[in-house]
Amino acid sequence: GAAVTLSDTGPCNVTGLTVVIDTGSGQCNLVAKSPGGPGLAPASVGYTIRMTPGAQTASVSAPRTGATLQRGRTVRLAGPSQSSTSAGQTIRWTVLKNSRGICRLRFPSNGAVNLQLQQRGTCNVRATAPAVPGSWAAFRLDLRYRVR
Repeated sequence: GAAVTLSDTGPCNVTGLTVVIDTGSGQCNLVAKSPGGPGLAPASVGYTIRMTPGAQTASVSAPRTGATLQRGRTVRLAGPSQSSTSAGQTIRWTVLKNSRGICRLRFPSNGAVNLQLQQRGTCNVRATAPAVPGSWAAFRLDLRYRVR
């Protein structure tokens, strides 16, 4: 039943017994103290919370990686409203060097991202978005398709 107070240093805020982290990097040092009470000695304990940037996510409509796709087809990787990550960063799509000639990216005027399957082989596509310093890690999605 003894009272406990929390104090902090670093990029976080303490209100009562609630800790709010303001940034995705650095460390927050917390100290919990109790003055003790009848029959209880005073106590103090420290905690260190190391923060790492959050992971960006993206909702895309690409076929699952590892799928076998038919040569001559065009498949959608991302719809017009799927151009950015959960952190608002623009997604950049590329066909990796070892897949050039097997597949090609197409960017129709509606904002979608399509993949044209040109010849048999393995098609490797990468989607990336930059980090948001101090908050979000860089985004990367690797897709691999077998073209038959």
